[in-house]
Amino acid sequence: DPTFTSHEDVETGQLIISGMGELHLDVLVTRMKDDFGVKANVGAPQVTYRESVSASAEVTSQWSKLLAGKENSAGITLELKRNEQGVGNTYSCEVHNAEIPEEIYEAVKNGIENSFASGIKYGYPCADLSVIIKKLDYNEINGTAFAFTACAAQAFDEAAEKAGPQILEPVMNVDITCPVEFVGDAISQITQRGGMISGQDSKASGEIVHCTAPMAKMFGFSTNLRSVTQGRASFSMEFSHFQLKQGGLDNLGY
Repeated sequence: DPTFTSHEDVETGQLIISGMGELHLDVLVTRMKDDFGVKANVGAPQVTYRESVSASAEVTSQWSKLLAGKENSAGITLELKRNEQGVGNTYSCEVHNAEIPEEIYEAVKNGIENSFASGIKYGYPCADLSVIIKKLDYNEINGTAFAFTACAAQAFDEAAEKAGPQILEPVMNVDITCPVEFVGDAISQITQRGGMISGQDSKASGEIVHCTAPMAKMFGFSTNLRSVTQGRASFSMEFSHFQLKQGGLDNLGY
């Protein structure tokens, strides 16, 4: 199952499993318990958000620290902006100075890529951001790879805060199949959850309603849909895209 992933949280010791939705995770947990005899305490599913920015920003950041009796320093000017949806995170460096060691360039890149992964404000991975390195302030006496990695992360944080942090939520493509007499009830259930209807098809198996809906509002949808359609409706769901989460940065719940 390529859509199933898992990892251990090093801080809590919990095994985190990820899938394509509540029903998918329910099936996986049931298989682990019944087929493989795994004794597990299962917590409520959570949505993985993404972080981005609303504008572009350019900053110059200086970093300096005394370590083991030696001064470590670095200076970086970078531009942070948002890419088009779906492009992903990109990194580029406009500095080409033969006097700067290659390890310094790699250190800066590592610092930015780590920042992409660790997020801006809430610790969620970043999505569709572009970082362009404009200038490196390098001193061969005090300039170290460690300093430039730290400076890159610091500059990223400063630019992201200046550019206006945003939370993005996952939106799912949802297809609901049900008898024609229950189409109205099915549509009502999805629109109550912030869903948008994009089309409807008629097939031998019944009516198929095509829509999109925020992942965070789809928990419990399967139970409610079966209830209002006398158990005669089903649905499938797959990831579509990330969009700006309504409610702002300080309201991650619904």
